Amino acid sequence: MKPLRIVIIGSGLGGLAAGIRLVSEGYQVTILEKNTLPGGCLRTKEINGFRFNYGAEVITAPFLFDQLFEQAGKNRHDYFDLLPFEPVFQVIFPGEKRFAFFSDPQKTLQWNNLFSQEEERALLSYFQANEEIFNDVFFDYCSKPIQDSQLRSFFPFLPQKLQNQKSSLQVAEAYYKTPELQLVFGFWPLLAGGDPRESGSLFRIIPSIFSHWGASIPVGGMKRVLNSLLSVFLEQGGEILYNSEVQEIQIFNRTVSGVRLIDGSIYHADIVISDVDALTTFRFLIDSDKNKYSSVSQAKTKNPGISVFSYHLGLDCTLEEKISLAGCNFIFPNHFDAFLSDLFHRKTLSSDPFFLLKIPAKTDLYAAPHGFEALSVVIPVPNLASDISWERESYLFRTHVLELIQDYFVTDLRKHILFEDYSDPVRMWTENRSYLGAAFSAMPSSAKKNDHRFPNRCKDIRNLYLVGAGTHPGPSIPGVLMGAANAVSQIKADFS
Repeated sequence: MKPLRIVIIGSGLGGLAAGIRLVSEGYQVTILEKNTLPGGCLRTKEINGFRFNYGAEVITAPFLFDQLFEQAGKNRHDYFDLLPFEPVFQVIFPGEKRFAFFSDPQKTLQWNNLFSQEEERALLSYFQANEEIFNDVFFDYCSKPIQDSQLRSFFPFLPQKLQNQKSSLQVAEAYYKTPELQLVFGFWPLLAGGDPRESGSLFRIIPSIFSHWGASIPVGGMKRVLNSLLSVFLEQGGEILYNSEVQEIQIFNRTVSGVRLIDGSIYHADIVISDVDALTTFRFLIDSDKNKYSSVSQAKTKNPGISVFSYHLGLDCTLEEKISLAGCNFIFPNHFDAFLSDLFHRKTLSSDPFFLLKIPAKTDLYAAPHGFEALSVVIPVPNLASDISWERESYLFRTHVLELIQDYFVTDLRKHILFEDYSDPVRMWTENRSYLGAAFSAMPSSAKKNDHRFPNRCKDIRNLYLVGAGTHPGPSIPGVLMGAANAVSQIKADFS
C-alpha cells in the first residue's frame, strides 16, 4: 500500500509534534512554513548574547516530551535537559504585598504570610478538591480526542466539586476570604486569554499541574527545544519547506485533496493538518465553497480572544532591585476589576495594567551575557478588533511600560538600554497568522456555556485535522502536545 501523503501547515509546536509522531509511523510528511525559520509562537530571538523567548518557556508535564521522543525511538535527554526552578512565580500586589507560589502546597504555606489558620485549611481543601477532578480533566478530557457530541456530554460526569457553573474567580472567592488569595487562585484564565470573572473553572487545575510535575526551563532555552524537535523530525525522514505560505486548503467532495500556496503551486495530499490558528484556518484557508461547512460557520460565531504586548530589553549592567524579584513576577494593578473591564469590554489600553515581569537570568544563566541583564514584560491587551492604532500607540505604550517596571528597580533603566524589541497584536497577525492578533485563538468559554475549542478532527471536512492552541484541549505547552497526540491517534484510527 502506498504511504499516505500528509501536509502540515505551520511548524509551531503542534505541527512539529504531530509531524514527529506521523513520520515515526511511516507516513510521508511535509511541513509548509510561511516564514524563513520554524517555531511559530515558540520562536526565540538572539541579539548580542541576549536570548528572548516570544512565547511559552516554562515546561511542566515533561513526560509529554519524553513520550514524543520515545515515539521516534529517541531519548529526550540526548537532545535537551530541563532545569527545575522555584518558586514557580511570585505575585506582587499594590503596597508591595507579595506571594510566592511553589509547586509544593506545604512550601507555599511556609513561605507566605497571607495565611491565617482558616486560609491554610482553605488552601489544602482547594488542592484536595483539585486532586479529586485532576485525572478526569487532565487524562480523560485533555489527553483524549473528543468530538463535539462527547464534549457536550463530558461535563455532567465530572465530580460536582468542579463547580462548572462558577467562574474561576468565583471558585477562588468561595474558598478564600483574603482578597489577594482570591486573585492568586482566580486569575488563571487570563493566562489563556479569558476573563477570570466569566471563564469556566476548569482552569483551576493549573496549580495542580505544577504540584504534580513542578516547573522547569530547558537548558539552552526554547530554541534548544525547537531545534531538537526539528532534528528528530528530519532524522525520521520528514520534510520541511520554508517561505511556503498556504493560501488555500483544497477540498473536493467535502474531502481535502491538498493545498495551494500563494505562488500558485499545489501540493497534493491525502491528509492536511493545520497548525495555523483554528479561526484563521476556517475563516481564510477553506476553499471557495466555505459557506456549506458548519465548521466555518462555527468559526465565524466564535469571538477571538485577547492579544498580548511583549516588550524586551537588553541592558549593559546588572540591576539593583527595590524588592526581591523572582524569575517570573505577576504584577497586579491597583484596580484589577477595572483593568479586566478595560481589556474585555471597553477594549482599551489600561494605564494601570496587570503584567508579567520576567527576569530570564533568574532561571537561565545564559539568557544574558555575564555582567549584563535582560528583562521581558508581557501585558494582555485587546486584539485588533479594538480601535487601537498600534502604528501610533506602540511607541507610547513601550514608554509607559518602561515607567511601570522602573518602580521595581533602583537602577535607572533608560541609561543602560542596549537595545529593545517588542511584539504587538499586528505582529501576532502578520507573523503567526493569529486571527486579529489573538494570542490564544478563540476566547475561552464562559462558565455557563460549556463551549469548547475546535476538535482535532474537522467534523464536516474529511481528512482535515487541526492542532495548536485553538484546538482541543487548548493553549499551553502540555495542551498543544496533547492536542497533537490526539490528532495523530485519530488519523491512525481513521486510516488503519
